[in-house]
Amino acid sequence: MTKQIVLAIAMALSFGATTLVAIPSVIAKKKQDKGKAQKAKRANKSKQEAAAVAEDAAAAAEKAEERTSPAQFTWTGRPAAKGDDMDSRADAARDEAIAKLLPLMSSMPEGPSKAELVFRLSEMFWAKSKFKHLSAMRQWDQALEKWSAKRQGPEPKVEDVPDMAEADVFKRKALQLYEQILEKYPDYPRKDEVLYNLGSSYYESGDKRKGVEMYWKLIKQFPESGFTPDAWLQLGEHFFNANKLTQAMKAYTNARDQNKARIYSYALYKLAWCDYNLQEYDKALAKFREVIAYAKKQKEKQGAADIDDKDRIQLQEEALSDMIRAYSHLDAIDEAVDFYWGELGKEKSYKLLRKLAMLYNVEGKHALEIKMYQRLNSEPAYMYKPEAPENQVAIMNAYAQLNRSDNVRQEVRTLIDLYSPNALWAQKNAGNKEVLEKAFDQVEQHLAALVTEKHREAQSTKLADTYKLARDIYKDYLDKFNETVNAYKFRFFYAEILMDLKEFENAAREYDKVVAINSKGEFVKHAAYASILAWEKVVSGVKEEVGKKIEESKGVKSKGHLKELEKIKELEKGKKYDREELKDSEQMLANACDQFVNVAPNDEEVVKVKFKSARLYYIHNQFKEASERFGEIIDRWPEDKLGRFAAESILQSWNVREDWTELNKWSRKFRENNKLMGEKDFAKKTIEFVEGASFNEIHFVYEPKGEPLDIADRYAQFVKEFPKSKYVMVGLYNSIVNYDKSNFLERAISYAGMTLEEYKDFKVSDEDVKESEKEGSKLPDVEDIREKVLFLMAGFQERLAQFDLAADYYEQYIKSYPNGPNRSNALFNAAVLREGLGEFDSAIKSFSTYASEFKKKKDVPEITWRIGLIYEKKKDYKAMQSHFASFAKAAEKGSARQVCADFKVVQSYLNQNKAKEASAGYDSIIAAYNKLSDQEKKDPCALEAVAAGAFSKVDPAYNEYMALTLAGPEKDMAKKLMRKLEMVDELQKQFTAVLQIGQGDYGIASLYRVGNVYQDLAKQIFATPCPKRLDMDQCMIYESELQSRAFPLEEKAIEAFDKALAKAYELGLYNDWLAKAQASLREYEPGRFPEIHTYELIASEKVFEVPALVEAQP
Repeated sequence: MTKQIVLAIAMALSFGATTLVAIPSVIAKKKQDKGKAQKAKRANKSKQEAAAVAEDAAAAAEKAEERTSPAQFTWTGRPAAKGDDMDSRADAARDEAIAKLLPLMSSMPEGPSKAELVFRLSEMFWAKSKFKHLSAMRQWDQALEKWSAKRQGPEPKVEDVPDMAEADVFKRKALQLYEQILEKYPDYPRKDEVLYNLGSSYYESGDKRKGVEMYWKLIKQFPESGFTPDAWLQLGEHFFNANKLTQAMKAYTNARDQNKARIYSYALYKLAWCDYNLQEYDKALAKFREVIAYAKKQKEKQGAADIDDKDRIQLQEEALSDMIRAYSHLDAIDEAVDFYWGELGKEKSYKLLRKLAMLYNVEGKHALEIKMYQRLNSEPAYMYKPEAPENQVAIMNAYAQLNRSDNVRQEVRTLIDLYSPNALWAQKNAGNKEVLEKAFDQVEQHLAALVTEKHREAQSTKLADTYKLARDIYKDYLDKFNETVNAYKFRFFYAEILMDLKEFENAAREYDKVVAINSKGEFVKHAAYASILAWEKVVSGVKEEVGKKIEESKGVKSKGHLKELEKIKELEKGKKYDREELKDSEQMLANACDQFVNVAPNDEEVVKVKFKSARLYYIHNQFKEASERFGEIIDRWPEDKLGRFAAESILQSWNVREDWTELNKWSRKFRENNKLMGEKDFAKKTIEFVEGASFNEIHFVYEPKGEPLDIADRYAQFVKEFPKSKYVMVGLYNSIVNYDKSNFLERAISYAGMTLEEYKDFKVSDEDVKESEKEGSKLPDVEDIREKVLFLMAGFQERLAQFDLAADYYEQYIKSYPNGPNRSNALFNAAVLREGLGEFDSAIKSFSTYASEFKKKKDVPEITWRIGLIYEKKKDYKAMQSHFASFAKAAEKGSARQVCADFKVVQSYLNQNKAKEASAGYDSIIAAYNKLSDQEKKDPCALEAVAAGAFSKVDPAYNEYMALTLAGPEKDMAKKLMRKLEMVDELQKQFTAVLQIGQGDYGIASLYRVGNVYQDLAKQIFATPCPKRLDMDQCMIYESELQSRAFPLEEKAIEAFDKALAKAYELGLYNDWLAKAQASLREYEPGRFPEIHTYELIASEKVFEVPALVEAQP
């Protein structure tokens, strides 16, 4: 309560609430009350619980503006004086005047002058009393406000304020002085004024009886006094307020008949109100019109009237306003409109005509109310007024009161279409934000009130038509006001009505919106559950009709119960289950199920809802989505029958579809659930799934696209986790192979060793083999795996240069698997390794077994040949001779291969120092070679054999040449020299013939020997001593001549050596003959061929010349 209101109430209590109030105060109070009501409304518009309060405040403001009684006017009949000022300075001046007058009272003699002094003093005391009273009220208001802030101590009372007591003192003094004048100065010229002031003072102070008595005395004693009309008027007010209308009319009539303009118009105005209260509406209307006409006439007097403009204007306005009441009772809409438009014009008539429509509403005349508002809103001058939305709301509510549903729908639509934020009305009022906000709020609030009322009515009457009306209003409301405080609950109620009207899909969508808007909202659980029920109806395709009345369900599950859970068909192994997309309605049902689980996780229906959702995905072969939901059931309700059924369904779905990753994931998860694993059959099957899925996931998922190392690690982990699995041998083998591919040889060897040692006795049951065969992937024989691993192990050891171990594993393989698929390779590789290790007997044994067991293999001749070479390495030349002789005998006669075998026989002869047999052998080789075809003559071995034979045939002459020296007697020197020269030409021809055979080694050897022949001759010549018969000078000449003969020989030797080097380089041959040629050239060109130092290898550093292991040829 503001200070102003407190003061106004206090003044009314003290001086009489029924006395006339100044016209300006009335107007100010109207504006103030209306402004406060609007402010209160804006402050509360965002709070749902304050909606009703805001509405009441608006109504209260409207009622404050529309009086239910006549307007009040103030005139005291006495002129305003300084003594009436209520400010502090005036009060101080008043105190000074009182201080001066009081001494005069005692000294002034009785008489008219003293009477005038007493009158002036009484007026000042009365003004002083009013000033103190107002001061007391202000002090009390401040004390009350301070106390209200803390509420401590007793509540302040107005009578406890000191100034209030002083006000009473001054009031009594004033009244006493007025009475004194009447008593002591009966002939006082201003006695009529004293009577009027005394009457007014008594009446204001609350002593109405004395006040009325003074008014009557004035009228009787001074009927012609200027204060008599005022007294009649005050008496009229007194009787009017006491509802004594007959006496009031007489008093007002006497006041009017005094023809005092200021009194006349107001008395006439009050007479109109008397007629109105007596329900004489035509008479009241006539008098109101007379007041208006009189006020207009007074204006025309241009200041000659004795009523001021403010009073005249207010009186005219109040009469125009109060006429509306008379029109409302006469039901004269058209007459009222015509009158006001003619009197005020359209613009100034608008508020008054709206007031008429409001009165129709109060009086329950809704048809007239509708007509009046529709006429206003259809009038071009009014249709964009700020109040137009309120008018439309009123039309809508009036139709609702008349139960005209179709009209309500129509007017609701009109309300939204015309007065929504983007409509033309809003554009016209775009510059007035406050108006727009107010209008929008009013439209929303009244629409909310209407739909609430209609929903309640529908629930009460059960009438389908009323439900449909509420449905339509809810929809219109939510289309435009979806973010208000009411929107959330209204959307839920809208969904409920749609459900009751069997509009299942629309209901479901609205329920879903309720959940989406506020997941913690009041209705979220009910909405989520009802959404499931509604979507179930949609999915089922059921069509339900609505009768004239609606039957509503009660209880938490207010819209029904879930359909029975249907059994899931068992999937068949081998059958294809392609993913099927859910229909839109099915997807929405699934979403609704998930939604309910989220918002009501502890509800008793959750397990069924979750299962229903999972089943929906399951029957459409969306097993991943189904598994996620089944998994939640299992996690939360493992002991529920649906929990185990869900687990079985998950495992079955992934197993049938051979999705090993998902099967592995879920079976492992279930294995850790003790409650699920409590059932033996389920536990056994789950463990089998874990083992099988783990293996198959590696084999079918990771292996085709993974890196070998990752694959190997996974298989190794499988072996570790399932050491007794029926798949363990396959896991071991695959880990070995993939570690090998990844070049992690030591790991491959480790798992190979584990296979051969720890699993040497491992077996797979016949039952497991049959079961795997039934499932389409028969397990391999474990012995086959061991055979493969053993062969791999041998190869691994060989690659690590563990040749003895490699040979051992190959020989173990040969012994363990006499019919093994890798037996030929094992024999071959064992022989090669043993040969490299110098274990020639073992090598010969394995090669011999190979040649014996695999006679049809193409490489058997090469193996047989190689056996002979091993005899050669072994230096068992006799066995070598016998072996190659047999080989030659078995070889095709006259073939290059036979020539080669004969050559090896010759070599064995040479190693046994059987020169004669060797020479004969070479003869045979040369003869046989000459008979070969041109193609076979190119055979390297045959070519080497004939070249060796040809080269050996030159040896005797070469040896003879090298043995012949020029040393000895002078007489023999010339003969020897000539012989050597002859032999040079012959040897050159023979070595050239060998060179022409085209065999590299012996060609280089021939070139070397040609060079050696020339070198030897040159050295012999250089070494020839000077004959004794020659003197020194002659010796010098002799030696010079010898040098001139020897130097050309050296040049030829160098040339031959160079050709030997060039030929060797050309053919890429690096043999002893090349080294000898280089050594010979070093004598002539030391810088060109530095001396080569050779070192004996330490025993541990020797390496074996081991040929690469290859598979034996077929």
